[in-house]
Order: sequence, then C-alpha cells, then structure tokens
Amino acid sequence: SYQEGNKNFFPDIEENADLFLKNANLDAVTIEDFEKVLKNKFDYEIDYKLLTKNENLKEVSSIFKNAKKKVLLINENLHPTQKLFILGKEIGYCELKLSRKEGDNSYFEHILNEFKSSYFSGCLLIPKKLIIEDLNQLFQKKKFPANDFIKLIKKYNTNTEVLLNRVTQVLSGYFKIENLFFLRLKSYQDPQSKERKLTINKE
Repeated sequence: SYQEGNKNFFPDIEENADLFLKNANLDAVTIEDFEKVLKNKFDYEIDYKLLTKNENLKEVSSIFKNAKKKVLLINENLHPTQKLFILGKEIGYCELKLSRKEGDNSYFEHILNEFKSSYFSGCLLIPKKLIIEDLNQLFQKKKFPANDFIKLIKKYNTNTEVLLNRVTQVLSGYFKIENLFFLRLKSYQDPQSKERKLTINKE
C-alpha cells in the first residue's frame, strides 16, 4: 500500500543515491568498491565465511550485527550479483540513516527500512540517467525487444528481479506509466507429473 500510494517512486532516495555516486568517485560499481566504502567510511567488518560454517544459518543470505563493531555477514555461496545488491543495501542503511531498532512497534519500520535500503541499492546498481536512456532506445523499437532486456542484465551486472524492479520505478517516475503489476514466478518440478511448472511467489 505504501509503494502503491507513492506510485513506487521515491525522489528523495533517488537524490540520495545520485549524491552518493557523485561523491564516492567510484570507477565502477563492484563488490570491491562497495566493500571499501563500508569498511573505510562506515567502519564495517565484512565476513563471508561464518554463515556457511553454521548449519542453522547456511541458507541465510546476510545478517547485520552491531556489537563493539558493525559486522555484515554475507553467505559466500550467493551469486556475485546478490552479494553486490546486499552491500548496496547496507550502504543505503548508512547513507539514509535508517534505524534498526527492535521492539513491539518497530515491525512496520523494519519492513519500510528494508524497502528503502533495497530501493537505494537498485539506484546504485542501475543509475536513473543510464536506464532512462536505455528505455528510451527500447521504446523506439516496433517489436518487443526481449533480447535487449537480457543485454541490460549483463550491462548492469545484476539479475532479472533487480532490473525489472528498477524499471517499474523509472517507468512511474519519469515516463508516467503508473498502472503496473509486477509478478515473480518460480520454476519447480511437479512431484506427481514430474513436469516443470511455474508458480507465482511474489506480487
């Protein structure tokens, strides 16, 4: 409802992400670059081993710990694009000064801050100026350019979900295409028929 009420477009987060990219002077958006920002600017420790060593945590993507030092645990088995997105989210938490308070009334705030940091990460991985240029080129074609979307995934070193989420934000904010419905489908094998089928696991 919060996303829908804002048409899935948040100019303040867009501006903060643009400002970060401008001030960070990054040669490229890479895991190494994001690690340096978290370590040098925000005094983080990043660990890729601990989660996979623990049998109960090996399926967890990431965990943030704030004891004597801020520690970000990331599952080393994740795809590099997933690791990059998680690091971008953590930069979002820091740059947007988002809270991680725990308590009875903090559940909505937690979900909201997770969304904001994810939005921020998407802005870092796929800057609005570049994706607007790419979409303008795609929209000039007479047939749906499916292969060109695949090229964009490779261009931005990301995955399908991050790219399409970012596209929905830009379509709403800059192209005024606001009636959007986003579905994520997962492939699975039917235990009885043994056929591959699709199920909607996010909308």
